[in-house]
Amino acid sequence: MEQAINMLNTGRIDRLKIPKVVHFIFEPVYVTELPESWKINRDKFINLHPEYIVYDWDFEKIEHFIATNYSEYDDKYRSINLLPIQRLDIARYFILYHFGGMYIDYDIQWYTKMPLKLHTYNCVLLKEKNFVSLHQVTNALIMCEPKSNLMKEMINNIQYDIIITSGDFKGVLNTTGPGKLSKVLYKYLNKYCCSKLDTWVDSIPLTLKQDDQQILILPTCYAQSTKSFIHQYDCSWSSKNKSDTYGYL
Repeated sequence: MEQAINMLNTGRIDRLKIPKVVHFIFEPVYVTELPESWKINRDKFINLHPEYIVYDWDFEKIEHFIATNYSEYDDKYRSINLLPIQRLDIARYFILYHFGGMYIDYDIQWYTKMPLKLHTYNCVLLKEKNFVSLHQVTNALIMCEPKSNLMKEMINNIQYDIIITSGDFKGVLNTTGPGKLSKVLYKYLNKYCCSKLDTWVDSIPLTLKQDDQQILILPTCYAQSTKSFIHQYDCSWSSKNKSDTYGYL
């Protein structure tokens, strides 16, 4: 882990593939207004990264964006079968595919600036402490270049007509959330990596056969080791997560 941190902090900075853009999404579905703690988290990130372009999204902006740029998915995205939380999940994949940059949840507290080196990869993902035994990555923080092949795979592999009840926590995770992203990622890596993966590899850039693309998977202990951020899991849509702190990503 220490070697990986040194690589990110001292490694050579080549051309930046991931733009300095950050996306936040909020829709007053599960809470009536943006909590004060979330505003503080957003402002702290911006203060630490003043050079980033900031996009603030809501459902109205997202629906217009998808209808304008991805009309073939418009009806699917507006499907009555999708829960609001699933729409929020799906929206981040479309936004990242189109613009690139960084998507982060509002409930991540920031303490230090992200290493510039992370922007030199095609995609950066993090394992999540909550699901480490399942070898899952989080979708609470994703970095990728515009037109990311992984985000395209994610968009194309979502079942937009599947019916999930509002209390089905695992159902949401496995249809649009971290479970689905992790499943698509694993298949994608095994298909395009220079060597087959038997286990997940942490902190080692995985070079793909597609134009020497590199995906970096950071381990669960990355945030704790670097003291860079904490994910509070202050997620209002599920009683399993609400007002509970699981710790570092």
